[in-house]
Amino acid sequence: MAALEDAMKQFEEAKACVMHKDYNYLEHRQRQFDDDYDLFLAEVERLKTAIGQQLESNYDTVWESPQAIKFLVKFEKVLPKTQFERF
Repeated sequence: MAALEDAMKQFEEAKACVMHKDYNYLEHRQRQFDDDYDLFLAEVERLKTAIGQQLESNYDTVWESPQAIKFLVKFEKVLPKTQFERF
């Protein structure tokens, strides 16, 4: 949970770097916005990678579908049919 809050804070900081600057959008030769936007996109990509890695590490022990189906078949054999239908 703390990692997600940190990622949200980092995103807000990256967004603020672009949102709180005064750009002259009509001046096409001025590259300040383009450079800041490229930095923002790079930060977002870094955050996406970090969040993906965090999710992978948190859920790497979750069973894959074939394992879950095998477990479910065994579970059905152990649990009486009437109890299983309630789930």
